[in-house]
Amino acid sequence: MLAHYTGIFFRVLWKNKIPNSINILGLLVGMTSAIVIAKYVGYSLTFDDFHQNQAQLFSLGQVETKNGNRENAGNLTYRGIPIVAQQSIPEIVSYTTFNHGVETLVMVADNEGKMISYNEQGVVGVDSSFLQVFTFKALQGNQQNALSNPYSAVITDAVAKKYFGDKNPIGQIITTKVSWGEEQDWTVSCVLENPPKNSNIQFDILVSRPSDDENLWESPVYHQFIQTTAAANPEALAQKISEHISSLPIFKDQGREISLMLKPLTPSLTSFELMLALIGFCILVLSWINFINLSIAQSLNRFGEVVIRKALGSTNRQLISQFVFESLFVNCIALLLTVLFLTLSYDYFAALTGNHLLPLFDNSLHINTLFFISFIVGSILTSAYPSLFLVAKKTSGISKVSKVTDQRGQSLRKGLVVAQFAISSVMVMGTFVISSQMDYMMNKDLGFNPTNKLIIKPPKDKQQGKQMRMLAIKSEFAKRSWIERVTTSSTIPGQSYRQEVYFSLKGSDKKPLLYVNAVDTSFASAYGIKFLAGTDFSNAGSDSTNASKVIINEVTARALGLNPDEAIHRELVDQEEGETYTIIGVVQNYHKTSLKEHIEPIILKYNPRRGYLTLTLASEDKNALDNKISELKEIWQSVYRDQPFEYFFLTDQYYAQYDAENFFRKVFRALTFISVFLACLGLVGLAIFEASNRKLEVGIRKTFGASSQAILMLFFKKYLLLLLIATAIGVPIAYYVMDAWLHEYSFRIFIGVRHILIPSLILFIVALTTISFQVIKLSLVNPAKIFREE
Repeated sequence: MLAHYTGIFFRVLWKNKIPNSINILGLLVGMTSAIVIAKYVGYSLTFDDFHQNQAQLFSLGQVETKNGNRENAGNLTYRGIPIVAQQSIPEIVSYTTFNHGVETLVMVADNEGKMISYNEQGVVGVDSSFLQVFTFKALQGNQQNALSNPYSAVITDAVAKKYFGDKNPIGQIITTKVSWGEEQDWTVSCVLENPPKNSNIQFDILVSRPSDDENLWESPVYHQFIQTTAAANPEALAQKISEHISSLPIFKDQGREISLMLKPLTPSLTSFELMLALIGFCILVLSWINFINLSIAQSLNRFGEVVIRKALGSTNRQLISQFVFESLFVNCIALLLTVLFLTLSYDYFAALTGNHLLPLFDNSLHINTLFFISFIVGSILTSAYPSLFLVAKKTSGISKVSKVTDQRGQSLRKGLVVAQFAISSVMVMGTFVISSQMDYMMNKDLGFNPTNKLIIKPPKDKQQGKQMRMLAIKSEFAKRSWIERVTTSSTIPGQSYRQEVYFSLKGSDKKPLLYVNAVDTSFASAYGIKFLAGTDFSNAGSDSTNASKVIINEVTARALGLNPDEAIHRELVDQEEGETYTIIGVVQNYHKTSLKEHIEPIILKYNPRRGYLTLTLASEDKNALDNKISELKEIWQSVYRDQPFEYFFLTDQYYAQYDAENFFRKVFRALTFISVFLACLGLVGLAIFEASNRKLEVGIRKTFGASSQAILMLFFKKYLLLLLIATAIGVPIAYYVMDAWLHEYSFRIFIGVRHILIPSLILFIVALTTISFQVIKLSLVNPAKIFREE
């Protein structure tokens, strides 16, 4: 019986080559897309799963209020919270800190006494319990006691090879310097395997400082984790810790309260990944819809076969088995081609996603099992209706059975086409909105000029002679005719806000948290930042007088309850140091960070001794800068002999903040193309079917005087109506989804009429163009030829 079914299948497959090829291609594209997306999303669910106690690990966050008013909130907490809480709350097993430091110069002497030095971003301060709380594999040294001694360091395998080569690093000394001149020696006690890529806890060097129990409540600047008992309830535990900390005299007496949040280390999907998973499912559904639609269309041409076989004694069960077998065979061919295609191209997809993919044949999250189950269910469902539809039709004889029409089948096909293009409408509109938001972010006036800016990383210099060396190198750089301006700042645009200090107006109770940036006299002019009131440091006096003066932005002025003009000459008090500063200028708000974030209150303090050097170039022609960069390096090494010369262009770093969004746009655009391609595949199949089945109607209409244009409009009107219905369904869904996505951005576009009309028009043009060849060919055919064939 199986051989009989197989023989019939191959004859039918050959007879209907084009529709079956469309079916197989649609299933191939749909399944490939779904598997790649599932592997991408699945990889995100493996983050930090290698930690032995993952389910009991939580990062701390806090909201602090004073007399009911919010003081601060975020993922940074007071050092004393886990220390004090563990003493009274038995559900807390252990705790640790993980504080990313600023960029650090790391130096190691080689065998000949020559210094090997690099600027490192991954130097992290931890405490002695870090390697007991988290699970990282040790390659050399005693992992358990590696951080127990102060001034010990644990390095990764990559760092060990970078600085020590084949030499045993255990017991070796590494020296670190930071931009404000602090220098420290550390003894290497352990070498760890490089942290896995699917870990949110990334580092190069772990350093252990002596514990400071005197400053437990100085400021909330610690990134901390706790390990709980297995039976602990996170919500209840967070409430218990909050109540305990808030009851301490240091908070209670000042009317302050701490509300703790426990964020589990177990991974969760981002909105992008959830959207991606939904799109993957929709693409798979689109391929199934294609299959059903084309199968029903083909089944109408096989009604004669059903009638004859019934007349010869075939039962409904035998006929259904035959048609289900054929459908499953087509699905299996598509599945085998999908596996073959992915096996050959999976490395390409892995590279495309930055290796953010689970292995193709890895089934640790049962993704392959779930996909295979969905394949079986989908194959059965997509084959069941066409088979039942065809076999269940009543037959009264064997005459005129070569073709048959069915109103219910037509309605279903129209409904499936509407569903396909409704999904495609959502995707096309979504792509247009994402592209519009990206164009808006890339072209918006940032409040400063990021172009032609070459950034040199700050020297990690000791205090003695520091200002003299900085002035010397700035002077040498400024002598170059192709350098228009030179300025320094502790942070540059594109970097996060770092130093946070509470300030208050003299005589006021308001104490807003301001973000400090140390700059020299030409910072504002070099970056083209506009003043709304007051003046720059260059007009304010000497170094000694500038030291007591500050510049603020609009947001800071509002936080202080002042307009720009009122703020000039007002005095601010640093709540940490007790120093008093005079406001000499108010600058226009500028986007120090990406447009996803709010503009924070900024205060510019005068400090010409350290920071990033910003060189404003006459041109940013990178190809013409090679010789000039070499010249800059020579100048640098003549002043800072032991410091590496590292540079980058500001535009590269600033717009790198949108790498995730650019990746999202590329992925969404590719998936939109796939969804429209699948929808158009189904449309091509239906157009071929209708062209075949409505030839006689066209011949009769043309015989009675209908023009080719009238025939053309007859067909186009039908598909245009379906597209209008699909658009009416898809647009509200797309609007709701994309409006929710846009709310993740502090600065965003607003969805308007053009974001609806342009994508809809594009989709209409693509869809009508897809079917135009078959429709135009049919409208131009000679009626006499049609009658001869029929």
